[in-house]
Amino acid sequence: EDVAAPLLLLKRLHLYRGRLVVMNIALICDNNRVGFRRWLWSQLLRGASAVVSHTRVHADAVPTTFEVEPERSHFMHFAVDETWFASFPWAPSHLAPQVVAAGHAGRDYELLIDAAAIMPDVQFVILSSQDNIDRLRATRSDPPGNVLIRLGDLSHRELAGCIASCDVAVLPLVESQVSTGQTVLLELMAMGVATVVSDVSGVADYITAGVRTVPPGDLGALVAAVRRLLDQPDEASALGECAKDQVRRFTAQRTWPRMSELLFPERDPAGRPPALLDADATSVSPAAEPR
Repeated sequence: EDVAAPLLLLKRLHLYRGRLVVMNIALICDNNRVGFRRWLWSQLLRGASAVVSHTRVHADAVPTTFEVEPERSHFMHFAVDETWFASFPWAPSHLAPQVVAAGHAGRDYELLIDAAAIMPDVQFVILSSQDNIDRLRATRSDPPGNVLIRLGDLSHRELAGCIASCDVAVLPLVESQVSTGQTVLLELMAMGVATVVSDVSGVADYITAGVRTVPPGDLGALVAAVRRLLDQPDEASALGECAKDQVRRFTAQRTWPRMSELLFPERDPAGRPPALLDADATSVSPAAEPR
C-alpha cells in the first residue's frame, strides 16, 4: 500500500485515470487506524479501483476502517510458485530428527526455543532475519545446544534444501496486523513437508487439510504436535502428501485470473486485457509476494 500511495494521490488529483488495485499488506496496522493517518488513507483509498487483502479478517476490516465501499474490498489468497512442487534431491542429510522454521515477521521463535529445551533429542533450525536473530539474542541469550539459528538470506535452492531435509516444519506465528506467514505456509505445503502452524487469524483461509494447527503461544500443544509427527513418520508423510494436493489450488496460474479480472474488467473476445491488445507479450505474471 505504501508503494500505491503516490499513485493514489495522483488519482485523487485527477492526474492519473487508470485502474489502481491496492494490495493490503500492513494497511490495518494500529498507526493507520487512528487520527490523521486514518483520515489520510480514507481519502487516498477513494482513488482505488479495488483493495485486495490476503486474509478475510483484513478484507472485512478495510470498509469499516477507511470508509471503503464493501464491493471494492476483496479477499484474495497469496499464490505459491510451481517451483516449490519440485523434488529436491540435494537436501542435506542429518542424524537427529530435525525441525525447521523459516520466515521473518510475526514469528514466535522464543516459543520454538522453549520447545527445543523440552525436546533435547531433536535438532531445531531457525532461518530468519537479522532483526529476529538480534531479538532472540536478547530474549533467549543462552539457547539449548540443539538449536541452530542462522540468517535466512538463502537462495531458493538452499532454502528448499533445508526445508526438504527436515522431518517437520513449524510456523510459530503470533497474531499480527500484517499479512505474514501465508506464503511460507503455502511453500511448505507445496513441498509436502509435515507442518505444524499456529492457528492465528487468517491461517484458516489457507488450510482445509494437510496441516496440524495449534493455539498460538501454546508450548504444550506445539511440543505434542511435533512429537507425534516425529514418532509417527507414516502419518507425517501422509499429512505432507495431503497438503501438497490441497495447495495446488493456490498456484499462480489459478489465482492470477481473479487478479486479472480486477485489473482488466473489460477484455476482448479472446480474453486478453486491453493493455495487451497491441503488445507482443503473451502472458502477464503477478508480482512476487512478500514472505
